[in-house]
Amino acid sequence: GAGAEYILLIGYMRILSGSFCDFWSGRCINVHPSLLPKHAGGMDLAVHQAVIDAGETESGCTIHEVTEEVDGGPIVIQKVVKVESGETAESLKAKIQPLEGKAFVDAIGKVCGKEVISYADAGVDIEAGNELVEIIKPACKDTRRPGCDADLGGFGGLFDLAAAGYDSANTVLIGATDGVGTKLRIAQATNNHKYVGIDLVAMCVNDLIVAGGEPLFFLDYYATGRLAVEEAASVVRGIAEGCKQAGCGLIGGETAEMPSMYAPGDYDLAGFSVGAVDRNSILPSNVGAGDVLLGLTSSGIHSNGFSLVRKLLEKEGVGYESPCPWDSSAATIGDSLLTPTKIYVKSCLPLIKNKLLNGMAHITGGGLLVSS
Repeated sequence: GAGAEYILLIGYMRILSGSFCDFWSGRCINVHPSLLPKHAGGMDLAVHQAVIDAGETESGCTIHEVTEEVDGGPIVIQKVVKVESGETAESLKAKIQPLEGKAFVDAIGKVCGKEVISYADAGVDIEAGNELVEIIKPACKDTRRPGCDADLGGFGGLFDLAAAGYDSANTVLIGATDGVGTKLRIAQATNNHKYVGIDLVAMCVNDLIVAGGEPLFFLDYYATGRLAVEEAASVVRGIAEGCKQAGCGLIGGETAEMPSMYAPGDYDLAGFSVGAVDRNSILPSNVGAGDVLLGLTSSGIHSNGFSLVRKLLEKEGVGYESPCPWDSSAATIGDSLLTPTKIYVKSCLPLIKNKLLNGMAHITGGGLLVSS
């Protein structure tokens, strides 16, 4: 009916009628969480526990044709996993369940005689993306603060202004977005990715603080042609560290794997942060002649001007692995250039809250004249 050619059943809880099975004979398949014919008729955790209780060393999932006999139809395909020592029903389910979708895809290709094109065939590794999320969850959780729990997995990140101590009637939100620019080229050339995440956060939250805003939360965008999990995890751990330094929660992000958009080994970063300020405390305010101008030291070049820096190094024939003549604390020029951007939030926020400042400027690509 309705133009359907094939029916897939997942977790159905009733016996199908004989007329249904006859009509869809050979065109209706189901997944079962064990290697049939073993443990036929069981469901969910009970099946996995039965496998463990039987002392079996292998389990998996089975795609089979549906007949009136429950779990008794011809087997189409099976996926196998090892049952490890100390396995629980829950851990075994966690290993088998991700295989069920793959098994369905393979089964459809087998029984329909049609080529099945998957994300993997297109160069997108869904499993790598899921693995990355699991790796970075603890780092993101460490950024939780009043107003957010920094849990990943939802469609959008949530933030509670009241829990953060802000009266919505008198609060103004400030947004800032930025990237790291061609400093990423140095990170990629030296295979040192652990600091550019701090840079990403710094370039956003430093823009918030000069308007008088307290950074509340941050989101990141990581784009690459082919996802390298450990490399991406190193970047995100840096982002989480930057959020901790800024006192804001890392409440979400996006990892985009886009084959053909980036050369092998390349990736790009973008960040977005939101802060809050009392509407009577927005900066600048009352800046005038006679004010004292203070300059705060940087940690280096920060994250602007690296196209020029790279051009100068190229002109002089100097590599990133060369000894650094201006920074005795860095082993190489690359190490010095990758010094992360200083985050000024915790040094400036108390001064703002005590109304000791009339204005601030974040000196970036435009230098003193443009940035101020």
